[in-house]
Amino acid sequence: KKVYPKYTEYGTDISFETPDGYVGFLFPRSSVRNMDMFLKNSVGVLDATYRGEIKFSFYNLEGNETYEVGERCGQIVFIKLPDVELVEVEELSKTNRGTGGYGSSGK
Repeated sequence: KKVYPKYTEYGTDISFETPDGYVGFLFPRSSVRNMDMFLKNSVGVLDATYRGEIKFSFYNLEGNETYEVGERCGQIVFIKLPDVELVEVEELSKTNRGTGGYGSSGK
């Protein structure tokens, strides 16, 4: 039987509009390394169309550590999105890595 870690969602009571052309990434604070917790979705993404409350959901491995009301549990990094134009092609250019997956670039 699989045992899944408990998760806790922390509301921030903060909502805002991310400007067009930007994206916000939600990360845990570095102090989370002192706890047996990690963000459930690894990195949260706030696009320009989201209007809800900023929330952080953490897996709690041991099930007994939590952030208290008023404690800082995360941080947001905003990045300007580049203008990217994707072009459909029949074949991709060749590289040393090729189609190698996870861990293949460090060999």
